[in-house]
This record gives sequence, C-alpha cells and structure tokens, in this order.
Amino acid sequence: MGIAPKKHPPAEAAPQSTAAENRADCATFQFHGAARGKPRNPGIYPSVPQDRQREFEAAFYEGITRVKKWFIDKDWIAEGSELLTLPVSATYVPDKAFHVFVSEEYQFSRALVPAWSAQRGRMEFPANRVVAGEAAISHELVHVFFPNGNRFLAEGLAVYLHQCVGLNPCFPNYKMDLHQLVAQLLKTNAGPFNDVHDLKKINLEHLDRISTPDDMTFRIGQEDCDDASITYALAGSFVQFLIENYEPGSARKSGKCPTFFELYAETPLVPLVRNAGDTDRWKRIYRHPLSEIETEWKKLIQHHLQ
Repeated sequence: MGIAPKKHPPAEAAPQSTAAENRADCATFQFHGAARGKPRNPGIYPSVPQDRQREFEAAFYEGITRVKKWFIDKDWIAEGSELLTLPVSATYVPDKAFHVFVSEEYQFSRALVPAWSAQRGRMEFPANRVVAGEAAISHELVHVFFPNGNRFLAEGLAVYLHQCVGLNPCFPNYKMDLHQLVAQLLKTNAGPFNDVHDLKKINLEHLDRISTPDDMTFRIGQEDCDDASITYALAGSFVQFLIENYEPGSARKSGKCPTFFELYAETPLVPLVRNAGDTDRWKRIYRHPLSEIETEWKKLIQHHLQ
C-alpha cells in the first residue's frame, strides 16, 4: 500500500487588484487590419505586432482602474459598484462591457459617437497610435463611463481626465498642462487661433450649443475653426478651470467637484437624441451665466501668456 500524501492546508488566495478584477471577461480586443484590393477586403491580418497588442491590453485594463477610481474619489460612482452596466439597445446586445477595435483604417479614436449610436462600449483606436503608445485610452473610457449629450463638456472632461490619470501622452496636449497649451497655441499656432487677441474673439457659448455627435466647430471673429487640436484644448482647459477653480472652497479642499457634476448631469447622453442643454442651466447651477465664467477663465489663460 502506498503512503498517502501529506495534506497541506489550502493556501490563502492572494488579494486581487482592481485591475485584475477588471480583466475578468469585461473586454474583447480585435487587432484586425482589412487588406485592401479587389475584391475589397479579401483578407485579415494583424493591425499591430503581438507584443504591442499585449502592452495595449495591459494599459487598457490599468486605464479602467484609474478612470473608475477618479470617479469614485469624486463621488460620481459608489465604491464597490459594478464595473459598468451597459443598456441593451435595439439589436445591439453587448456581451462584454468594452468591445475594443484597433485598425489602421481608423484615423481617430472613437467611443462617444458609437455610444450616441446605441453602441455604448464600442471603442475604436488607430493602429499607429497604439504602436506609438499614444492611444487615448483614458479619454475614450470616460466616454463609455459617462457619455454626455453636450459635446463640449463630454470632450472637455475626457481630455482633462486623461491629463489627470492617463499613463501615456495623447492628443491634444501630450501631457502638457492644458492652460499652458491654450496659451502656446495663441503664440505659435499657424491656423486662425494664432494671436493673443483671438482669445477675446472666441465665444464658448457657441461651443456649448453643440450636441453629440456633431463636430466641435466655432468662429474666431469672422473665421471658422474646426481644428480639433484647438477645440479639444479649449474644452479640456475650460473643464479643468471649472473643476479646479470654480467649485466652492470646501469642495476644492476635499478634491470633489459637485457643481460640475450637477452641470454634467443636466445633459445625459440619450442614443440618437441631440441635447446640448439650455443656456440658463449655467446661471441656475453656478449662479453666474456662462459668459461671466468664460471671462474668469480667459483671465487665467492671460496669466499663462505672461
């Protein structure tokens, strides 16, 4: 008769990190490049090398952890809440919280417009950005966690939050301070936003009227501007100003932003509906019209121009 193996007490399971919990079947990744030719798209090939795929996936899960923590710390979502609950819309029945597509056929990252199209959780990233380590992961995750019907606020929060918690540089500021970026654009930009006097000419009320999924375009004096490097910088800088400089002192001291959250909640994203919000909501929530808040923000930018 053989000797029975000595029994050992079961080992205690190592505590899982939030990132490890988020890996549990919450996302699918497709790194497919469609070969062009005749017939169209005759085959599929990898859009990025395998080592870059693994790096991107790891960065994506870490991005979920960091973005969710920011929202928890700001009391936007409760500690221990479910990662993300996606609605079933029409024929779109998501089996994962995030469906991530990486291809060289994409020119820009997208998650907000798919959310507006009743495909919340679909995320698209250009392959060249992924290879360069410049994918706007945290930016696009914001659009999935908290999409918004006001395009100016939606993009502003996404730009600002990536600046706060994103691990990698990405468009539009590549880790540069957002206020300083606006000031630099005024000094060096070759487009319509290229002079210190242009700061006085812009009117943020025009941007505030733009609903998702429309592009952010506006006028600088008599010139039209549809340059995303400018509009996204303006949106990110202004949201940063609202959160860091325009909250009550007690909220700023605690690191919260209840007033901005109240404003943001006024225009929740409803698929296939355009709603940028009414102009009166600024005075109702901030006790000041947008024009007065804009004046204070411009004073801050002028300080960075000195």
